[in-house]
Amino acid sequence: MRCGARLVLAISALGASLAICLLGLPAAAAPIVDPAAQVVLGQPSFAARACNPHHVSAATLCGPHGVVVADDGTLFVADARANRILGYSPPFTSGEHATLVLGQADFTHADCNRGGPPAADTLCTPQALALGASGALYVADFANNRVLRFEPPFSTGEPADLVFGQPDFTHTRCGRAAPSARTLCGPKGVAIGNQGALYVADYTANRVLRYDQPFASGQPAALVLGQPDFASSACNRGGAPSARTICGPKAIAIGPTGALYVSDYVNNRVLRFEPPFSTGQPAALVFGQPDFTHTACNRGAGVAADTLCAPGGMILDGPGNLYVADHNNNRVLLYPPPFSTGMSASGVFGQPDFTSGACNQGGRPDSTTLCGPAVPALSGANLYVSEISNNRVLAFALP
Repeated sequence: MRCGARLVLAISALGASLAICLLGLPAAAAPIVDPAAQVVLGQPSFAARACNPHHVSAATLCGPHGVVVADDGTLFVADARANRILGYSPPFTSGEHATLVLGQADFTHADCNRGGPPAADTLCTPQALALGASGALYVADFANNRVLRFEPPFSTGEPADLVFGQPDFTHTRCGRAAPSARTLCGPKGVAIGNQGALYVADYTANRVLRYDQPFASGQPAALVLGQPDFASSACNRGGAPSARTICGPKAIAIGPTGALYVSDYVNNRVLRFEPPFSTGQPAALVFGQPDFTHTACNRGAGVAADTLCAPGGMILDGPGNLYVADHNNNRVLLYPPPFSTGMSASGVFGQPDFTSGACNQGGRPDSTTLCGPAVPALSGANLYVSEISNNRVLAFALP
């Protein structure tokens, strides 16, 4: 079963099938506030949070970002600071070992580009993951300024078969100084659209690019959002923020109707763009701010249900509920449709209420806390959250 790029992830606390679309999940009704997780990966317990304690292994994580699940149930996690992608086999249990690694030759090494020059089988600070219709895995290889595609069946240390943003697998130049339709600089988000197009959040170039099929290494993008053309890259187009500008896009999600959601990290907001898309078009809606011209963290005041501070990854379920990792507020927010500009969230994970935002709620990590959440994801009635600062992935059972 293919759930599409908008359904990135999955762990099942009960060991059930992971590749389940959310078409049967009801829209959120009653508020969800600070539930407890059932499973933790990357740590031996909910109270632990060290990056690769003792040594790098198949059971450790260090700054995990993207998460996605394959049709066979394999859970992939972008283990950013260990410069690798880990694959976990179901059924999942707390502290289990990964069974597959990409970007490294084995589970005990963690060097950027394996300690040498970049190649088709190396990674350097991988950020986001997405799955294509054929099961191909797309990786935003941040520090190498490229996006890689790995084809199944997957095996430890295998090379990628395709690269975006670079002419080949040996080049890694950032295209920020001379941006074009063929360059990338610090990509942080990837998503596959409903028609199979690849969308990339080109973080340092302050834009979102779309690549159309058929894919080929080094191909040019076909569309850009956040900039007026492919040769521009300034934050907010070098001026004031508006519905047409982006500054530091962190992640991308695709809604059930094809709408494109972009976490505009530096502007402390999430933008929604409506299809059909065209280069430089304005966003139709904004979350986290009262309008398109304001950008202050938490609207310049305190943490609230209608504020964001450095939003990261996002996910939408079948009925269209939007989950956003509110990174600097150490929480995940749930927005139920119908959406409106500046609306309040109806659910919060990782905090006891909508006005709190401390890492691990000001104490030690446990099954109800978050610290630096990166990406939320869904499978069935489960929510999964990767945490950069707690070096773990949590699985929550939704009520």
